[in-house]
Amino acid sequence: MLDDLSEQPVRYSPDVRDLRQGFISELVLGFVNTLLGSIAQNQGMPSPHRDRQRS
Repeated sequence: MLDDLSEQPVRYSPDVRDLRQGFISELVLGFVNTLLGSIAQNQGMPSPHRDRQRS
């Protein structure tokens, strides 16, 4: 009986962790997509990253 109880949290926690990581990665992806969208709108602006890549 004690073995069953100690096994349950171990079996359960990876699922909770995966759900949390999936949720966080979705938030990050959404944030990155928003950033990329705003960068695409401002493509006319000179970008320091582009200048660095040239030299």
